[in-house]
Amino acid sequence: MLLDKVIQAHGGKERWDKVASIFLDLDVKGNILATRLKSPKLRSLKVQTNIKKIECILSPFPEIGKRGTFTSEYVQIESDDGKIILKKSLKELFNGGDQLPFIWQDLHILYFFGYAFWNYILTPYFFSWPEFQTKEDGIWQETDGQIWHKLEVDFPSYIPTHCRKQTFYFNDAGLLCRLDYTAEIFGSFTRGAHYCWQHRDFNGLVFPTRRKVFWRLPSGRPLKLFGVMEGWIKNVDVIWK
Repeated sequence: MLLDKVIQAHGGKERWDKVASIFLDLDVKGNILATRLKSPKLRSLKVQTNIKKIECILSPFPEIGKRGTFTSEYVQIESDDGKIILKKSLKELFNGGDQLPFIWQDLHILYFFGYAFWNYILTPYFFSWPEFQTKEDGIWQETDGQIWHKLEVDFPSYIPTHCRKQTFYFNDAGLLCRLDYTAEIFGSFTRGAHYCWQHRDFNGLVFPTRRKVFWRLPSGRPLKLFGVMEGWIKNVDVIWK
């Protein structure tokens, strides 16, 4: 079964079940942020991800001396000594609707980075959680001849993510090579082909350390004129239960 194989390839469910949190040192930049009038510049962040609940802490954010926290209920910015500077519930953040405003502020970027990093770090482990639905969907051949196995995933409503239905591509070893989604937070036009490579083992857990997102054409092929998001993982520390 493809799902069992890919979870095993990334460390195995038994090992992931023993994880409390994960700390990553990473760099990220994104031209897509310019569509919301925010800087696409490179950001170096330490990201703390809770494995058992929806929580992601970014520091420094949005600047040195501050950190941002994303959860399933709110986003907040606080000083490094714990003083809350700005906080909004997700209902307030979305102003009672299902879309963020066109022009983003720091809390909007925090929401986007927070849910995106949390999703990426837990993939594919959380596909085994309640209410996730997966279906093997044949194979895909890249233009360079690589053959990947497709897994269609329906995300449950309690998981903040890019969109409810996404497609993941894995090589013969079970490693994640690509994921397709629509980043609905930006709009229906942001169909992404998100590539992953340079996998590394950190304390028995395997992560792709290079990521780059391209526009996805109706054919499913990426438009590789330029990347819309790009990320590099420099180090991962695992905190066990």
